[in-house]
Amino acid sequence: MKVLVVDTNPSLRGMIKSILALGHADVAEAGDGKTALQLYSTYKPDWVLMDLSLKGMDGLDVTRQLKKVHPEAKIVLVTDQDSLTLRRKAREAGAGGVMLKENLFQELARTQFLPSQTRTKP
Repeated sequence: MKVLVVDTNPSLRGMIKSILALGHADVAEAGDGKTALQLYSTYKPDWVLMDLSLKGMDGLDVTRQLKKVHPEAKIVLVTDQDSLTLRRKAREAGAGGVMLKENLFQELARTQFLPSQTRTKP
């Protein structure tokens, strides 16, 4: 599986990359929305894990732009915020879901990002 991780924090990108390596994912990284938009076209990831708070364009703006050009894009927003309003805006922008940073490993382990033997039970 190919995953594009978009976050301004290189340490967090590295942590996510390490977690995804447990599932043998091929991971590309972008530090901002503009780079993510450019990289998506050439890398063609199966999934995009994108921080909501990016410099320049936020994750919602990047999601909207990606979905316009690549309606098949599967995008999950990663954030430290949680609200029904945010989840609604994420859906409206075209994101498939929202993951909280504070539970990121558990969230990744419960999803298809990791193989079944490393997944946790809900």
